[in-house]
Amino acid sequence: MGESPHWELKISKNTLNILIVIFLVLFGWFYFIDPQLVGDVSPFGRIETSFSFIFIDEEGVETLVESGDVFFEGVFFGSLENGGIAVPDIGEIPKELKLKGRHGGKNLTVEYDFPADYLSVEVYEFSFTDEDIDSHTFLDTYRKRDAYRYAEDLHWTRMPLKFFINTSGPTEDKEKRIRERQIREAMERLHTAVYTIRFEKANSSEDAEINFFLYMPAEIRKEVSSKEPGMAANTIGVAFPESIDNIIYHADVYVERSNPGFATPCMDSNLALHELLHAFGLEHSEKSWHIMSIYHECNPLLDMSEDIESYLWNIYRG
Repeated sequence: MGESPHWELKISKNTLNILIVIFLVLFGWFYFIDPQLVGDVSPFGRIETSFSFIFIDEEGVETLVESGDVFFEGVFFGSLENGGIAVPDIGEIPKELKLKGRHGGKNLTVEYDFPADYLSVEVYEFSFTDEDIDSHTFLDTYRKRDAYRYAEDLHWTRMPLKFFINTSGPTEDKEKRIRERQIREAMERLHTAVYTIRFEKANSSEDAEINFFLYMPAEIRKEVSSKEPGMAANTIGVAFPESIDNIIYHADVYVERSNPGFATPCMDSNLALHELLHAFGLEHSEKSWHIMSIYHECNPLLDMSEDIESYLWNIYRG
């Protein structure tokens, strides 16, 4: 039998060099040539996109931001040109980006979550309004004075909190005194449990961060009903904390001791404490024997639980 055929491919050194040069030329064509000719997409995906920042006025007219600097997680990235900036594939995605600039004669600062899919489009647009600018300015004011900036949960920014008890309304004077005493007891109980939480009486409602009301007007019950249908009729307390991002900056707390749906009024400060804890960002608990239960805040046997104390200590540890 004859020998099987044997194939051997020989490439000269010059031929190999030519092939390498051709490969490098093609590779460079996709990666380095002017994007106006071939765009910013390589055989392996998009390598660059443009971030465009647009201001929308009250009439809905859109204009490119006049000037500004872009920061990724607080680190300067670059300055805008014609309202935009080119962003290449930067590898690890930052959590947020910030624009500090000027438009229409006003300084501005706005923040956005960094888009993880930014390389999927040619232009990624970020828009904002005057309201966004004002909100950030407002938030920045509180951030600068935030003594608990390490906290990720909802929190107040400083202690003591200024409070004011509004005694207006059709409630009898004797009942007003009882409710006011229970509110003060609730604040004292909270301070005793977490001594770094402190309260200070404000001179007026306008100066207060927490406003207590001893009477619940019809419009408040209507608001409760719109949020929790079926609850308004039997509601004897409600709190409306106002927050932006994770910062609480104001709260209105309404405390009524009794309601036609209840045989007897709440005889201790648990109702006031329940609503006060709402003002600190706590939600209702599904546990029936819990101070934050939606049904048992009038139970005089309930007290501050360890989970609440631990939660608040973790924030207001001083």
